[in-house]
Amino acid sequence: PTQACGTFADMTVAGGFDVTQVLLAAQEHGEARVQAEETLRQFQEGAPPAFVQAMCAQLVGEDKPLETRQLAGLMLKNTLTAKDKSRRLEAQQRWSTLDAAAREGVKHALVGVLGSAQRQAVSAAAQVISKIAAIEFPHKMWPGLIQGLLRNMGEAQAGLPPEKGAVLKHGTLETLGYICEELADLEGLEQAEVNYVLTAIMQGMRKEEPVAQVRIAATVALSNALEFAAQNFDTAEERDYIVQGVCDCAIAAEDKLREEAFLVLVTIVDTYYRHLGSYLGKIYEISAKAIEGDAQD
Repeated sequence: PTQACGTFADMTVAGGFDVTQVLLAAQEHGEARVQAEETLRQFQEGAPPAFVQAMCAQLVGEDKPLETRQLAGLMLKNTLTAKDKSRRLEAQQRWSTLDAAAREGVKHALVGVLGSAQRQAVSAAAQVISKIAAIEFPHKMWPGLIQGLLRNMGEAQAGLPPEKGAVLKHGTLETLGYICEELADLEGLEQAEVNYVLTAIMQGMRKEEPVAQVRIAATVALSNALEFAAQNFDTAEERDYIVQGVCDCAIAAEDKLREEAFLVLVTIVDTYYRHLGSYLGKIYEISAKAIEGDAQD
């Protein structure tokens, strides 16, 4: 996947310096850090497309130090957004004016990181993917992303050892959560895409899923996706499936999973109360048992 980031896939970039070493130096103290930060600033300002590709190559490089992968991910994310609205629009415009092939290469490489054993690198890639989605989804770009992430939860698991499959599921669900969070204020998801998102998330929440961290990541993702689920809650069968999945997580053995599930239940009750008449008894029963169990502990 590193090669997909472009011609800066190794360590040397325009200007002849070693990106890995400069990123390491940028995390030191004193003059070395000052010089490294200035080198990166000049690189970013002087050659934005090359900078994006170089940071991407560093982030996706499994042979790179974790600390440089994380910093590259942060810098890549910061090229795509800003707190100030005008600067954020400028950042988004810069991304949109990159060569189409370069953009596709970066996106393909980032999605390939989601199965990495280095959790922090996966998280960094997930955040960058969500920032790109926030730019492209409102313009109907990157149409295959959501379906591709759904495949990670199903067909892509075939042939993977269970531990690697769980890593890919976790990274995929984390990405879906970030995407939904980014798109909350945008009309960036079609209903078909919402359905794919919810399908992937509910697969991760199933009580048959043996890895608690996967179920936790799915439950957190659902919390961010609920805002888009109005049509799904209008349909009894889909509503039943979602509420039952959350209730199953709320009675799981893992404290963190139960905690996240109850937070989702609170949001569901607050947002879709008019649909929940037949579920309130069950939700009350689960809540009472949880309070009783906590009191005994």
